[in-house]
Amino acid sequence: MASNPSASVLAELQTAGENLNTWGDTRLNVALQMLEAAGHGLTSHTLTGNVSLTHTNYTKTNGSDFCHKIASGSDAAWTLTVGGYERSYLIWNASSYDQIIACSGGGDSVTVYAGEVVPVYCDATNMVRVNLERVVGDLNVTGTATIAGAASIGGAVTAATTPTDNSHLTNKAYVDAELLVVVAGSALPGQNSGTRGASIVSDGTNANWTDLVAGSRITTGATATANGQPYYCDLAGGAFTLTLPASPSEEDYVIADASAEASSSNLTIGRNGETIAGAAADFTCDLGPRRYYFVYLNSDWKVL
Repeated sequence: MASNPSASVLAELQTAGENLNTWGDTRLNVALQMLEAAGHGLTSHTLTGNVSLTHTNYTKTNGSDFCHKIASGSDAAWTLTVGGYERSYLIWNASSYDQIIACSGGGDSVTVYAGEVVPVYCDATNMVRVNLERVVGDLNVTGTATIAGAASIGGAVTAATTPTDNSHLTNKAYVDAELLVVVAGSALPGQNSGTRGASIVSDGTNANWTDLVAGSRITTGATATANGQPYYCDLAGGAFTLTLPASPSEEDYVIADASAEASSSNLTIGRNGETIAGAAADFTCDLGPRRYYFVYLNSDWKVL
């Protein structure tokens, strides 16, 4: 009887009495080389197109090797096709592209992503690969971890570095430290000159900077006032004028808070065509730091 190839590695299987006195050097050595390649052999492929592995009975070929490296010089995403035999392979994708590993049996293929080194198995028709679905114990990631789907983590997640981007993972110690800085009086997010005197108010979903009373922010320069609004005036930068509303109605009012008035700077209230305290002149708030109430009654701004 003639020799037969083994089912997976195609090494020569002899029948009793076959090749009498001829089995030694050549046949035995080739069989041993094929077995070695199936467990440890490496072939590197620089892909510039689709490639199919070669499989020949009783002969060591690139299809005999266990590990197949897709070299960094590969110029695109291609397909590497293995033979239709029950075999395990280790695929090392050192290229910058995701590569397809298929079986000549015509079944399912798998993707080995750029940078991955993963075991794959061919059942003579379909390819399957190792997918990381569960890790029991510690998992240490020193590079970038990209999670495309859902991740359920039952233990602790340690992030060793300070985040510098909105997409970065952070840790409790970093968050606690940032919160303590904020609580201690450092800058809250979103602050600028336009939020001076504003408060953070939540609508139940989002928190935003706003005025507790409309228009109640710190005023540092000449301003046209509106009925019913308080104006907190900071004169540290110099004197300026608050102008009362034009065409006021009975019982309109404006509050001018000059509590932060500098000793050398007075707040002036512009009468805007009306009288103030019976006088046809602007009013100077020169009684020291205090709050002034202007109420329009009987065609005159009363000062309280």
